[in-house]
Amino acid sequence: MDSRGARRVCIAVSFGLAFGVYATHLNDYFLADDFDLVASFYGQPPSYFFELLYHNESGEIWKDLGIDPSLGRGYLRPLKIWLMKLDLMLWGAHPLGFHVTSNAIFALDVVLVFLILDLLLPKQRPFALLGAGVTAIHPIFSEIVPFVATRESTLATLFVLCSFYALLRFRERGASPVGFAGFYSLGLLTKESTVAALLLALGWDLVRGHLWPLTPAARRSALRLYGPLLPILAVYFGLRWIAFGNFAGGVGDAGHYLSATAFLEFHPRFLSSLFTPELFAFPALPYAELWALAALALGLLALWRRGAERARWLELLFFGPIWYLCSISVFYGTYFVNRHHTLPVVGTLLFGALLLAALARGADFRRQAAVAAAAFVVALLTLLPPTLTMIRRYEAASHTVATIRAEIEHATAHLPDGCTVLVTRVPQWTRAPWYFGWALRSALMKPFTDSDLANRCLVINPRNLSLTKTPLAIPDDFDLRLDFHDLSPE
Repeated sequence: MDSRGARRVCIAVSFGLAFGVYATHLNDYFLADDFDLVASFYGQPPSYFFELLYHNESGEIWKDLGIDPSLGRGYLRPLKIWLMKLDLMLWGAHPLGFHVTSNAIFALDVVLVFLILDLLLPKQRPFALLGAGVTAIHPIFSEIVPFVATRESTLATLFVLCSFYALLRFRERGASPVGFAGFYSLGLLTKESTVAALLLALGWDLVRGHLWPLTPAARRSALRLYGPLLPILAVYFGLRWIAFGNFAGGVGDAGHYLSATAFLEFHPRFLSSLFTPELFAFPALPYAELWALAALALGLLALWRRGAERARWLELLFFGPIWYLCSISVFYGTYFVNRHHTLPVVGTLLFGALLLAALARGADFRRQAAVAAAAFVVALLTLLPPTLTMIRRYEAASHTVATIRAEIEHATAHLPDGCTVLVTRVPQWTRAPWYFGWALRSALMKPFTDSDLANRCLVINPRNLSLTKTPLAIPDDFDLRLDFHDLSPE
């Protein structure tokens, strides 16, 4: 098999592995915010979807439910809603199609990791495949892929990786710079964190000497690459100003981004989060963070003793501290949650694959494959168990949601007109995977049910304060009470 054929096989393997890890979710139902988001645009005219360019992603749905006023006007993410609308048009309100799309987006993330590494490691493909494989099983995505409403995280990661890959092809292969600007634009319309892709591009160009010294040729090249971004960013931030009356939106405290304390506190918290039970199979391992840092130091020391060339060190500098600082620049000032950190985690995995490849440089293909396979086995042992645990939790949550809805619809199937249904003590799960609770009213509306129960009857209990808190495990059964009151005139 020639190199191109092998490359296509590796792409197929990367895509298939990533899609397969979450294949069981294709049978899952919707969860929590899924209902609210779909209900927010169901039946809306075409003008509504155009107006999402300068309106909040879900209208007033969050403010109407009274969950958190600060979340009412903060998200300018039209591409996410457009894609969900396309799913609804193609599949109707059937979760299968939505999950297929979410799985495919994540699988493309993994493919892009392979493509980036394959371009940087042309003669060390086992390590490119290793980076893709570890990304596919890393539990940082297990909180996102099964939850349709949060797919903007994987979609934004995809556009960041696509824009960076387009940058590499422009710099290393002389390809067109149009892809960089195009993917960057799509990313901005998906999630505001994509703005960091510009920082990544500038960081790469500075490390590789494309911007300094600024010769006439370098100036022309920079203008071709970055010139189109000026009007793109002007239009984007103009839309944000129209939508929110400011550039920042309604989420996060801008003061936190100017706080040195917030910046310094983020790093140990992020490092520790990588070794919590949600992301690491052996959380009881004493001083896991220190062991990881020690292994990193030993790897870098071994590379230094081998006399690695300057280009390798520059790559590690970029995919290590520079990638990390650029990717967390949007998040350290807002609330801390794992699903925000896909980009710094992907950078860490790229860094790890490049470090192992540098240490194995000069080895023949079989030895490279053996080292990559051994590293993947270690990743399987440490990363796959929490991923599978979260997958099972999502399946259980999905079953709970579907069962609650089925019980309510069965109990109210033959209600006479004028009846009011009081729904009380609906359980909710306040950690991932989130289910039901505040979204109950939307789940009992069209397009999720033809009965449109929420609009025919009064369903009380849409707010968090009225809900029963579940224990730390999703229950096999639940405490649900339906009270029927005949309010029809005599």
